[in-house]
Amino acid sequence: MSTFVGGKLKLKGGVDPSQLKGGVKKKKKKAAADALAVVPADGEPAAGGAGGDQQAQTGVVKATKEGVVLDPSAVADRRTEAEKKAEEHFLKHEAQRAKKIASKSHRERIKELNEKLASLTEHNDLFNKYIESIEFSDQFHAVFQYGEQPRQGLTAQQKQQGLVAFCRYLLATLQMPACSLVVNNPTFEAMVAVVKDMTREHMREGEPLGPLGLLAWLADTALFCVGGDETEEGTREQHASCVHQADMMIAHWPGVQPAAAWLEELQQRLGYQPQLSAVQQHSLAFLLKVASSRALAFSHLKDGNEQQAQQHFAAASQACAELVALHPEDAGLKLLLGSIATRMHQSAQLTAVSLRAAFEAADASTEHWTASIAGLCLAQSLAGGMEGSTCSVAEVQHLLGRAKHHDQLCKAWLPDPLSSRRERNIFRAHFADQVVKLGGPGTIPATFVLDPTRSSHLENLKKQRCSHCDKKAYQLKRCSACKQAAYCSVECQRLAWKGGHRRECAKLAARRG
Repeated sequence: MSTFVGGKLKLKGGVDPSQLKGGVKKKKKKAAADALAVVPADGEPAAGGAGGDQQAQTGVVKATKEGVVLDPSAVADRRTEAEKKAEEHFLKHEAQRAKKIASKSHRERIKELNEKLASLTEHNDLFNKYIESIEFSDQFHAVFQYGEQPRQGLTAQQKQQGLVAFCRYLLATLQMPACSLVVNNPTFEAMVAVVKDMTREHMREGEPLGPLGLLAWLADTALFCVGGDETEEGTREQHASCVHQADMMIAHWPGVQPAAAWLEELQQRLGYQPQLSAVQQHSLAFLLKVASSRALAFSHLKDGNEQQAQQHFAAASQACAELVALHPEDAGLKLLLGSIATRMHQSAQLTAVSLRAAFEAADASTEHWTASIAGLCLAQSLAGGMEGSTCSVAEVQHLLGRAKHHDQLCKAWLPDPLSSRRERNIFRAHFADQVVKLGGPGTIPATFVLDPTRSSHLENLKKQRCSHCDKKAYQLKRCSACKQAAYCSVECQRLAWKGGHRRECAKLAARRG
């Protein structure tokens, strides 16, 4: 067997191009100048003659390193007069806009943007108070917390900024309880330490209350209002102390007002956001009294002491009425007054008047969340005999319809408001069905009081709570192993797993399987 070494592969019957004399001839490409040559009109010289040289000199054709190209500046402008004017107007507008922006500071531009957003319906449709709570949490934790631990070595300005944000946030949360204050333990402990330090530093015996002392006092009173010990008696003592301190500030407001005005000026000078104005400081004292008085009333109701509970409800109602007089345009305060009046004996007229005023004010504005709650409460109050022995079916149905309309416009975010909204929708639908069954198109006896627990959907919703934090949630996710524990967030699931669910999970899964 012979072996061949070397050689080349060739196509059968083909001819090797290298054997041809002179190689393969390729077609010549046209010069770029010929491809881009301008076709001469009749009577004009050809491009290759003197005319072509003149065109090259005038710039129609340019010779570059990449080749011969047309000069864009020499191409005829084919835009219409309208397009030219539109471009001129755009350039003029952009120049004016740049000049206007350069003449304003960043803070002024942010203020103008917020004012513009406040005038837009789409912006007001959002659940503003809950969004404010999210912004507060981010700002508050940034001041008082570093990672998982309290931040150490806070400057005086950081302390003041944190307490201003805390007091400013309470103005929103105390009017709308659906916005709960969510602060973890390390942050809360750091805030308490800062409040105590500022209180000792600026509130010495025998000295007038200065502006920073006023800020520390407001934060200290707020801690009494939202905080509490583990025992019921400790919580009751704190709320009683909060009521007393709020009464002192309300009574001595003319003397405290200069310090409040100075504190407002200090915040503006330091660039604090958000700021706490003197009017808001005065309103916060009333709101703290209202919240603490209500808490004391519910505490006495739990013990069966009806008489003392009614006294605290009356004190809360009086403070809220004074607050409404200070801010007559605020629909949320009128709703708060109506909700307090529903707990008081012989206050049917005050309840109906307050709820109607709250609904009318919110219905005419973009306060959709307040309007949805006030409309539902007013409809239930009318059916319960708050304004007479009979009520109009058409009016009740109209209120329920308007409440539903505003509820659809209000975009609630995150678990707490979503759960509250879902519960309110179920109750409203059940209530509307019962009203239709009880009466015709005219009037019905105003003795109908609907028990929300009659709805099986509401009863199931109330049982829907997180296995770790025990809060009501719109949606829960069950443990993938045992299918028994359910959590509202990944954080709760992680904490529960570290806290003992790791050991229980296998037992629950075995019992289930």
